[in-house]
Amino acid sequence: MGVSRRTLLVSGLATASVGIVGVVGAAGGLLPWQHNGPASAPPNSLPLPTNSGQNMFPDTSNVWGFGSSTMALLGPHLRNRFVGATFNAQGKGGERAEHICARMGSAPAQISIKNHLIPGSGAVAVRAWNMPASSSLKPFTGTLAGIRGVLSSTRSTLIFTRTKPGPTHALPAGTPFIPLTSNEVHNAVVLLNAGKNNLRDSPAAVGLVNTLTNAAYQWMAPSIKRCVVMTHFVNSNEPVGSLQYTNVQAVNHNILQNYGEVAFDLNAYVLSKEIWKESGIQPTRADLQQQAMGVKATGLSRDAGHLNDAANAAVAARIGAHFIALGYYPAA
Repeated sequence: MGVSRRTLLVSGLATASVGIVGVVGAAGGLLPWQHNGPASAPPNSLPLPTNSGQNMFPDTSNVWGFGSSTMALLGPHLRNRFVGATFNAQGKGGERAEHICARMGSAPAQISIKNHLIPGSGAVAVRAWNMPASSSLKPFTGTLAGIRGVLSSTRSTLIFTRTKPGPTHALPAGTPFIPLTSNEVHNAVVLLNAGKNNLRDSPAAVGLVNTLTNAAYQWMAPSIKRCVVMTHFVNSNEPVGSLQYTNVQAVNHNILQNYGEVAFDLNAYVLSKEIWKESGIQPTRADLQQQAMGVKATGLSRDAGHLNDAANAAVAARIGAHFIALGYYPAA
């Protein structure tokens, strides 16, 4: 089964660090406000921060997994596969690619505050030019213009909560919120599965997910990259030719073409014969028909959008074997 793609790589980039991403919800009573940024910092602009402490070789004892619910459900199984290393499970259901990459550090949230001042203490409503508010966002700690705090979100409002009180601080519009773990992730090993929650929006979501994924890969430690990008599967209730079905195919094509042998083709494995044997699940005729159509089989599912526990265990075993085959993690 061609899950480990043995065709090499992106426009001359060497292989690099490996990481995985996710997010959590937050509450708050602050009201949203509108801000129109200058033309030099439009929505969806993607600053690629300069990182200090770049290493030639990544820290292979430090593995991160970034993504939404697919990664969140894989997390416990992957932790069992990366024994001997610290596995940082960063999957969070409902997160979009913008949230995942902001928490990873590859595309920091570009923050503006009304009146352009960080208050001396407490929480303040903020706006990000390149990231929507969402209750699915996992709160994360970072620095905003050098001030440490937590970025969280309600359904409609992003919130910056200062960690320690101090003087008010001027904030230029579009200042990046840099995660505290940014350099650690940058110099580690990463498994990335970002953007599935964007792919029901419109055909334009393909370009955004591709851009953020490519930027995340290129952001990793430049000398010896160890970053594995995973493809996406189509939900069990999606008909052939639906928006999600079509967008998933387009994003998967980009991943397989750009990352070659480094990519982990989750979709190919979910559609394979091997997954039935390795998960211990007996397929029905309907399951096999779904696979033939290119959608996730119901027999592998906890619900339409997610794999069940047995299927996730089988996927995690394949991911572990993929990392060993690439030399990104030692065999036991």
